[in-house]
Amino acid sequence: MKFWIGKSIVFIGLLHTLVGVFGFYGTLCELVDEKVFNTVCGQPDRELTFWFIAFGLLTIVFGVFVDSYERTFTRFPRRLGWGLFLFAAVIVVALPVSGAWLFLIPAAGAIHHSGRRG
Repeated sequence: MKFWIGKSIVFIGLLHTLVGVFGFYGTLCELVDEKVFNTVCGQPDRELTFWFIAFGLLTIVFGVFVDSYERTFTRFPRRLGWGLFLFAAVIVVALPVSGAWLFLIPAAGAIHHSGRRG
């Protein structure tokens, strides 16, 4: 079996983080100029920047976990694939013009591999 589901999630996280860094570069520079500490709360543009990048980094961590799980066990828990699918579907409904569509790829792979052994 090829191990690609975790790697695809890591890729999505990297893409999300890079879009955040380059897309919110001006806001990030402001945060650094103000020494970062306590510079986010109560300012929607800064909160968006922070959570956008934080979510990308968390997605990378989750992808590394999924990759490790994929290499250790022969199949995924069915709930993982369906959970990823539901997660992506909710975001796609709320924000159809977003990268959430990308999560449907590893979700489909995880659903497919949840019923297979070896």
